Amino acid sequence: MIKEIHDYVKQGYEQGAYAETRQPDIKASIIDVNDDYTMGYQKAKADYINQYKFHYFPLAILKVINTIFHNRMIEVVNYVQGYNDGKVAALRDARE
Repeated sequence: MIKEIHDYVKQGYEQGAYAETRQPDIKASIIDVNDDYTMGYQKAKADYINQYKFHYFPLAILKVINTIFHNRMIEVVNYVQGYNDGKVAALRDARE
């Protein structure tokens, strides 16, 4: 499961999805937290529109690992939280 997440992030990195040309600062880091969540949210909605199915990411395990590594995985946790919220929203929108 972790390897699948790693491969997914690596693929996005290799395609330039995470390229940043400016130097990060504290303000940018705060914005990036929202961006990770939003990217996950939008990806879940796109997955549902394109495939009518979702990926499964173990959020509880990722939160534990993030705690162990002193918040070094916070971007992944925020992305997965956004993805899970996007799943709920996509299913709710489909029922309406």
